[in-house]
Amino acid sequence: MPFLVRLDGLAIRGKMDLYSGDPPLLLDWKTGERVRAKEYEVQVAVYLAALRALKLPAPDHGKLVYVDAEQIVDVPEKPVAPLIEAFK
Repeated sequence: MPFLVRLDGLAIRGKMDLYSGDPPLLLDWKTGERVRAKEYEVQVAVYLAALRALKLPAPDHGKLVYVDAEQIVDVPEKPVAPLIEAFK
């Protein structure tokens, strides 16, 4: 799902791999054998903040689907304001 939002004055554009609002679900597909969920915490945080900014139902976490490793990892929501501030 493509999106364009303004978070704390910063325009952010992106594309979520899979979003469903009922029930709220956010999935992002990853390839490769190594599971590196920590590296994608910022990406998931921005996606969840974007859903809220668009006034769409948002889950309290995203899921990374590692296709090659056949593993699904929950990534909890983290505050996005400090991340946005770093880019201003």
